Amino acid sequence: MKLSTKAILITFTIIVPVIAAIFYLNEPLNVPRERKPNLKLKLKLKLPSLPPFEQKKKEEDKLEFPKRSPTTVVQKRAPRTTNKKTKTSPTASPTASPTASPTASPTASPTASPTASRDKAAAVILERGRKKRKPSKVSIKTPKQNTDQPSSIESYLNSAAEDALVDKIIAGFPAADECQDIYFDFGSNLGVQVRKWFEPYKYTDAKATWLYEDLFGVGFVHRRRTSCTFGFEISPRHKPRLEHLQTCYKKSNWRAYFLDFAVGAVSGEKLTVYGNPKSRMEDWGANVMGSELVSKNSKRRETGTVDTINIANFIAKMSAKYKPKQIFMKMDIEGAEFTGTLDAMLKANVLCSDVIRSASIEFHANMFKQLDLHEYTDIYGKSVKSFQKVLSTHAEKHCRDGTATSFISLDDESYIHDGKALPENCEPFPV
Repeated sequence: MKLSTKAILITFTIIVPVIAAIFYLNEPLNVPRERKPNLKLKLKLKLPSLPPFEQKKKEEDKLEFPKRSPTTVVQKRAPRTTNKKTKTSPTASPTASPTASPTASPTASPTASPTASRDKAAAVILERGRKKRKPSKVSIKTPKQNTDQPSSIESYLNSAAEDALVDKIIAGFPAADECQDIYFDFGSNLGVQVRKWFEPYKYTDAKATWLYEDLFGVGFVHRRRTSCTFGFEISPRHKPRLEHLQTCYKKSNWRAYFLDFAVGAVSGEKLTVYGNPKSRMEDWGANVMGSELVSKNSKRRETGTVDTINIANFIAKMSAKYKPKQIFMKMDIEGAEFTGTLDAMLKANVLCSDVIRSASIEFHANMFKQLDLHEYTDIYGKSVKSFQKVLSTHAEKHCRDGTATSFISLDDESYIHDGKALPENCEPFPV
């Protein structure tokens, strides 16, 4: 009985597993099995690819501007020079002195300034946006350099009456040689268009960003050093923000100025501003057109008063003072372009190519239904195209080279709420 129990145990513990293994593997015991590769070691875990938005965000994180930190200059040891006849030490030759001061050669500085590093990183981001943009169709006629003939505005300046308000404003601007290019922004709102001028790498998908580059043909770093921008905004809601932006840019020596005047045909006139301080669209419809535009269903109400400035005198005297290479003007003044503004600019000959090279004017056709503007529309028409025909006829007689200002279609309402942070040396915008 004991033997049979042992035999049964041996059979089920040794013999049966061996036989089962032979049938399972289908190979004899005396032939060694081929060693199968360890799949766990060779298996490569493939992670799912990131979505395009996350991939782009991950790439942009690598281009963050470097933080300011104290840097140490490490001087490299001069290579040892040997002669075939006699071996000389590095100190034997005065030109290979390893103790030379790192400040001896200013061009051989091993480290770049933080500002240059930030500009280089910004240029990389801007170049990425440039590759995605559509080709521009902007064509601007370059005025002839007729130095022998007087400027188109010279006769106007000689006969214009004194304007103490304009003279006082211009006296507070930079010196005559600091503004080689000028950008007039009539209707600045939050000042986003000016920010696209100085910080284009933050607005690479905006039309204005690439328009500035096509018109002026220089990079944003050069624009910061040689150009000036002058913005006008009548809404009292945006005054603290624009003052803060002007102060911020002044720290970086960027010449941006914002004025709370309404442009018109005369200076010193007091007008009522109508707007909506609680507007979700940043009160972009604020105007001085009068109570006729404020209907019972409209949320626009009186929000304050503003003084007017003679736009013709201002542009003519600014052009005479700075003699810039080029002037670009953007005008979006909610219908006030028809209340004598364009008429004054025509009479002063500032809409000639030797004064304002290019301009973008938004005509507000909805104003015709509410106001009687036939006095101006019968002459200039109701659209930019019809006004441009009148202007070209005027330029042939009154402009120096017979060429009028080139009009560009630019309706860039992108980043209406801005949402972009200021440079790191500035405090955030006031809430």
